Amino acid sequence: MKTAGRKEVHSFLAVGTALAVLACAPTVRRPLGPADYPRTRAEQTGYRETSHYADVRKFLDSLRKLQAPLAFGSIGKTTEGRDIPYVIASRPVVAAPSEAERLGRPIVYVQGNIHAGEVEGKDALLALLRDLTFSTKPNVLDSIVLIAVPIYNAEIVACPQLPTTLPTLDELIGVDGITVDNVADHLLELSRDALEGGHVYTLHAELEGLKLLPVFERLLQGWMQMNYKLVSLGDYFGELPNKDLPRHDVAVGELPGRSGTLSLQGGQFLA
Repeated sequence: MKTAGRKEVHSFLAVGTALAVLACAPTVRRPLGPADYPRTRAEQTGYRETSHYADVRKFLDSLRKLQAPLAFGSIGKTTEGRDIPYVIASRPVVAAPSEAERLGRPIVYVQGNIHAGEVEGKDALLALLRDLTFSTKPNVLDSIVLIAVPIYNAEIVACPQLPTTLPTLDELIGVDGITVDNVADHLLELSRDALEGGHVYTLHAELEGLKLLPVFERLLQGWMQMNYKLVSLGDYFGELPNKDLPRHDVAVGELPGRSGTLSLQGGQFLA
């Protein structure tokens, strides 16, 4: 009985030792490859869309999770309380001004999305940071300290966009038999059924104001005969009963009967 008991004890200890060895064994991390790297919204959509603020934060969070040799922080907050993120890239990585000073290198500050309509810089700067950081070859990070602020203007665009409801002359002429001679009649026919909020028409100084001025005069006369009130976009917006307008992306696409690629109202924008 004693011998059997000792065997059981020895077996228990052997199993316990094996478990301890397995638990302490270091995890072998496979090398990262391009498939592991985050992609910008532009890259994911074939460069048809650019990143929202949330996309920028998600991209930077992905770099953190991959333990990219970068320093992250915020230069401040927007009026709506959003952090304005920055990233410091260098070889070796630095996280403080004193560390950058000791390297004795030029310090380069790059800022994207300074104005709300300058959206491409966000994605370009994010992709640049990613490619330089994960590159195994010598690059500019060996000789400078790069401070990147990919989205300086992190607010929602507050300027209201009032989409046009009528095609422009240059979109119509040459399509489906429409010419300079009959384009005014075509537009007036499209205007005959008034929308609840009226129509919005875009004109070009170089066309309606110069080359196609007779056509534009015909349009003005026709609209006034239909009892339309001609106002500026500012006055039009001022008369809207509801100023709490929905927020949407600006999409790119085509419309039947309109030539070329157009900016369209896209899906709802979530900040």
